[in-house]
Amino acid sequence: MTGLLYLGGGAFVIAFAIAVASATTRRRYGAVVLLGVVLTAAWFALSLLTAGTDPNHKDCGDCEYIWGRWWWPPLPVAVLGLNLGGWLVGATGGWFARRVRRST
Repeated sequence: MTGLLYLGGGAFVIAFAIAVASATTRRRYGAVVLLGVVLTAAWFALSLLTAGTDPNHKDCGDCEYIWGRWWWPPLPVAVLGLNLGGWLVGATGGWFARRVRRST
């Protein structure tokens, strides 16, 4: 269950709720989508900046020394990609739900 939240489920629910509450126009829908992209970029930067920097002491069995830090970029990219996908699906679903509710 926790894996579902980390791999896009939580992003889906949050984006859906934000879109239902605020995506009244295409511009606001775009703002919700842009918020997801900004959050994804911020989490990527945070994961990069919190990785260890000492080139002589490796404390991770799967990590590599990339961009001056010990980390493994494919993992955060995959997790963030799934969350961004969940965000986009949630925002789009919320926008459509709001449009359907408004038209009836």
